[in-house]
Amino acid sequence: MRARGSATDLAIITADRTCRAYLETDETGHTWVSEVEGVGTPVVLPDSTLDALTGFAHVFAKGLVDCSSAIARLRDAGVRTSYDYSFFDDDLGEYAADLTFYSAGEGNADRGRRFAARAIERGARIAIATLGADGCIALTSEGDEYRIAPEPVRVVDSIGAGDAFTAGFIAAAARGATLEESLHAAAARGAEACLLPLAFEQETWPVDVGDRPLGIKTKTKTN
Repeated sequence: MRARGSATDLAIITADRTCRAYLETDETGHTWVSEVEGVGTPVVLPDSTLDALTGFAHVFAKGLVDCSSAIARLRDAGVRTSYDYSFFDDDLGEYAADLTFYSAGEGNADRGRRFAARAIERGARIAIATLGADGCIALTSEGDEYRIAPEPVRVVDSIGAGDAFTAGFIAAAARGATLEESLHAAAARGAEACLLPLAFEQETWPVDVGDRPLGIKTKTKTN
């Protein structure tokens, strides 16, 4: 990242063990993450890091322990926040980020809408729930609701599609795009990610999953 111009001064190196990600692959070759252990699990931001982050205009975060407290602290400092709650409903604490992302999954529009509504009630300006092949839903604090269809693609590997969606939305919004335009840009970036095989570069190998119908592969990544 440093070689590509990204600042890494605030990078946190945890003492946790090497990450092990369990990936499921179905009979069509579609692969997705089912579980992650080790590095990549929720972390606590030290006060020194939070203090440094108050100097930024916008902070995006994911995978924090007690994210609500961190969000409240940044908000009190005038920092706009965005947070990816993944599919963890319970991570939504007393204070939601200004912009929230939630992965409800295909066939779970009602679940996604409920989470988005809760996020709005707890301070979010925009709450987005992705629905996999069903597209996404977005609610706003002004009472508007948007439903965006997915980009039509033949999915090769959906790993990383959610992160690409999030990055696509934030990048478009930062350039001044409207909410609807940002959602379409996000959908396009997420669809592009689904065309790429093997989001992880590390070697994979099969593991014993007992009587489970789908094979699981593991990939390791050291932070």
